[in-house]
Amino acid sequence: MLESLLLLLTPGPHPSFSRRTIPATTKRHVTWCVVATLALADCRRRTEGDVPRNDSGRSKSDVHSEIVRYGDSLEFRLVAPESVKKPHPARLRVTTRNVAKRDIQLTFGGDPPILEIEVRDSLVSGIIWRAPTGPVSLGMSVHHLRAGDSLVLEQNWPLESQHGEAVPTGTYLLTANLPILTRNGTRHIQVGRLRMRVRE
Repeated sequence: MLESLLLLLTPGPHPSFSRRTIPATTKRHVTWCVVATLALADCRRRTEGDVPRNDSGRSKSDVHSEIVRYGDSLEFRLVAPESVKKPHPARLRVTTRNVAKRDIQLTFGGDPPILEIEVRDSLVSGIIWRAPTGPVSLGMSVHHLRAGDSLVLEQNWPLESQHGEAVPTGTYLLTANLPILTRNGTRHIQVGRLRMRVRE
């Protein structure tokens, strides 16, 4: 269809249109159709490029997410795969977005900011893996977010327990927290909770 639309705009005679006169209004309409078609194709390319990919480079069609609102100014989005195949690690991403109409300033624990991840094999069991796993900076980092701006933090779970042992297949509960410094001290804000299946 796009080739036919472009053909209408190409100067010179054409086999199908050599004896027809195309009104100016039709040409303008076709021009807008072509522009809209190209814009839609470009939008689809950008959307596909934003899909998280696994280590093999293939797009994950089973990615899911949870959005948490904090007050009237912050929106947190946790993105994780619904399932992940061993031995590839599970890639987790938290996006902090300023949804207010004003600029805001956030002070995170750690420099760079710390993204805390807790993994349980059920709601009642204890934590089998937690990130960060090693020494972390005790400092802080200040980020200025303009209206609509976002800050993205990522963390990988290697599908292991805290002792470095590979976890069995099954369903796990992942919880993401962000330590944010306030006037009353540090608050560990839960920004998402999702289930994920580990498979062979």
